[in-house]
Amino acid sequence: MTATLRMWLIILVILQAFETPSVHSEDDLQRKVDDSSVNPGNDAEATALFHRLFESAPASKLSAFRNSDSLSLSLRASWESVRRRLPEAEQRNLIGVDEVATSRFLGFVEGRLQATPPDFWEEALLSAKAYDRSALAFVLPRQLPDFAEDGGRYLVPKGIVVKETESGLLVSHNKATCRVPNELIARAEGMRGLHAVDALFHGECCYLTLRGDRCRPYICVSANTMSGKINWVQDVWAAGENAVYTGKGFHLVSLVLSGDVLNIFGVGDDCAYIEVFATRDGSNKCRFCTRR
Repeated sequence: MTATLRMWLIILVILQAFETPSVHSEDDLQRKVDDSSVNPGNDAEATALFHRLFESAPASKLSAFRNSDSLSLSLRASWESVRRRLPEAEQRNLIGVDEVATSRFLGFVEGRLQATPPDFWEEALLSAKAYDRSALAFVLPRQLPDFAEDGGRYLVPKGIVVKETESGLLVSHNKATCRVPNELIARAEGMRGLHAVDALFHGECCYLTLRGDRCRPYICVSANTMSGKINWVQDVWAAGENAVYTGKGFHLVSLVLSGDVLNIFGVGDDCAYIEVFATRDGSNKCRFCTRR
């Protein structure tokens, strides 16, 4: 072997060592799905990998994924059983989801999360329609949450009072109150608008979502009602940064506590989603969305 050929072989080996593989294993994908710091709505590669995994997974693999310790992977695998009952080819007319499969999915969600989804969320999923399995459309449920009549410029749950002050928002329920500083309001408004304030008071904590009228990302806040301290702030991905909206739609949210976690159930005209956060520190435990 000549010296020149040996040199080129060495260069080729070095280049191959630093080359990023274009195909990822399912184990790589599962680690990415389990990592709550990775946002599939912002990471095009992760989203593509996620879809690739479930497009090719046989029924036996879906069963294994449903039993995964990862709530995100588990719920997505269960939803795949609903999605696969829709036609692969685009149809001329809208087709409803399989009611039996969707009911099983709802039961699976309740069992895994140990939390009961709100009525409007269940109704929206059972009445979802699609032309094919690539995307679903959700209609405004008849069982709407009760909203306050005096929420000011924000949509707020019945029993919650929101007042605007110089330092931010004052949110109260009965005798309990919490303050949302202006910097968090600015952050929420910077995420494409602040339309609604959802609040859940429990003990000395108040859990809030500051969100828009479509399923764009928004923030969730935990505040101490006694000290006024903000415990944590986390992003809710919802439909993801890549979601594009035109015209009018809807976005409904419900906060449900179960044990030491806060479950956020959301639905809009283009997706339904679930996000779960630890009440202690806000760490994410699950992110599921029918768009992914």
